[in-house]
Amino acid sequence: MNRTIYLIAMLLAFTMKVYGQSSEELYQEGQKYYNSKNYTKALECFSQAAAGGYEEARVQIGLMYYSGWGVEKNYRTALNYLTISADNGHTFACSIVGGMYLVGKGISKDYNKAYKYLQKAAEKGNGLALYYLGDMYYNGQGVQRDMKQAFYYYKQAVEHQYNNAKFDLGKMYYYGDGVNKNYVTAFNYLKPFADNDNGEAQCLIGTMYIGGKGVAQDDQKAYLYLKKSADNGFQYANYFLGLMYYSEQNYGKAFDYLKPFADNDEPDAQYYVGLMYYTGNGVVQDYFNAIYYFQKSTNNGNRDSQTLLGCCYYDGQGVTKNTSLGKKYLAKSAEQGDKYAKLILEEIETEELKGKTYKAIDKVAGYIPYFGVGWNIGKAIYEFTH
Repeated sequence: MNRTIYLIAMLLAFTMKVYGQSSEELYQEGQKYYNSKNYTKALECFSQAAAGGYEEARVQIGLMYYSGWGVEKNYRTALNYLTISADNGHTFACSIVGGMYLVGKGISKDYNKAYKYLQKAAEKGNGLALYYLGDMYYNGQGVQRDMKQAFYYYKQAVEHQYNNAKFDLGKMYYYGDGVNKNYVTAFNYLKPFADNDNGEAQCLIGTMYIGGKGVAQDDQKAYLYLKKSADNGFQYANYFLGLMYYSEQNYGKAFDYLKPFADNDEPDAQYYVGLMYYTGNGVVQDYFNAIYYFQKSTNNGNRDSQTLLGCCYYDGQGVTKNTSLGKKYLAKSAEQGDKYAKLILEEIETEELKGKTYKAIDKVAGYIPYFGVGWNIGKAIYEFTH
């Protein structure tokens, strides 16, 4: 605090003594002004009370600067006021100061200081501080990433009335992070947030309705939640909408929804876009683009694309024929547990011994039930959650 502010504070403290009001009385008067949105008078009263050593008043001034209530928002000034109170042992101030160091508001990020202040507040049962500590362990910020510790702190935050942590608990139950996966519990935690327009929660609830995870399967509700999620800016919901359209054989819409994800290196989207190019479903048939997306998807670890790519190389479909490379891709898929690739390889070997021509891609169409037709989106939900 600079000399000018100090002199003003002393003058206000003198005024307080002249009129004979205690610091607590000035604080209460300031609260009345504050509640009636007369922030100028509120700040006068809080400043006098703070100069008299009333910690709650100092915290209130910090919060006014933090939020821009009656003053120009200034995180640095807020931090100055709140740090004094935090260092004087004020629990709530500790939680705010710790949060500011954690996210870098008014100061450069400092995870060590964040942890120090948050731990002090958490020890006194402050829900916000417990929540922030959960975030630190979840994200590995200044501490080793530890899902069990993150779950512990989020759970403690909820038990200390910080209900926003229920969203994080819901996600952890959904994914099985730090706790056994439990879709019923995840659904119960997430649904209130979904119904309150949280886009990510809406997406997760939508996927649960698709797969019948923790709730009865309901495609209509799934679509509604996913559409709301997308409308609320959670773009990944469009990916699942694309898969739903593919499942319903509405390939035109499926292509439109999945193509942006394919071009953003999402391997499953690349697989389905490649498949639509290959079959001509929802888009003009184009083997060159099919191979392009199968290759990208394969490079990103999608086994189904790898199997189809192997068949294409073996047959010379949309690419220069290379039976050796085709069998190499199929063998790799078979090693990774793809039963279709294994069957095709066995048939290739049998037919080659007989000196006969083998069309691998034709066999894929017979073996794989979702080649070019509607597909069970439950597979994507499984992969999304594992």
